[in-house]
Amino acid sequence: MLFYQMTLEGWRSGQSQQTVNLPSLALRWFKSSSLHQIFTLLIFVNCSFTYSQDSVPFDRVRQRTDAFLEKTRISYKQNQTFKIINATANLGFSVLDNSASGMTYFMFGISLYSFTARPIYRSALMILSEENINTQLPILRMRYKRLRAIQSVSNIISAFMLTYLLANDTFSDTAKPTMIGVVSQIYGMAISGLLFESPEEKYLDLIEKDYL
Repeated sequence: MLFYQMTLEGWRSGQSQQTVNLPSLALRWFKSSSLHQIFTLLIFVNCSFTYSQDSVPFDRVRQRTDAFLEKTRISYKQNQTFKIINATANLGFSVLDNSASGMTYFMFGISLYSFTARPIYRSALMILSEENINTQLPILRMRYKRLRAIQSVSNIISAFMLTYLLANDTFSDTAKPTMIGVVSQIYGMAISGLLFESPEEKYLDLIEKDYL
């Protein structure tokens, strides 16, 4: 019996070397408890779920669209916050200086509406996938082209109205330099919108070239 016990202890397991006051034979006759079995089952279920998630084929169009929109999605909240702070500060200083006009309140209202109504960036491109690209791509292209045309025409009308007001000395001498800069910027936005496609339209061209 002593020889048999010495023979068994000659091949000690790693667990027996790290255990204090626990016989080696007890380690060899270790029986898993119900808690241990439950833990093993949870690991198995988790591995099976992870494998099933990884085995699902990804959508190449949707993945590329997410990568295209990532930069805009990150900077959207920052731009929204900057606009509302800028409009609020402009309104506050104008009120203190007694120079607030209807245009000042109007610009503040636009910034406030945009900040509250659209807190999260959403794009029509997010509906694109490999399954619906044939039907949705022409619709999206027409939608962005129409939107660009509407914005350009609206900017041109606004620029003409402000030009008329400037020509008739509607603004004070102190406000004229600022309004001239605003009108010039609106003209630039209107002309560039008519001449050049938007980034979304260029992206749709790339998607059509690569996947259709």
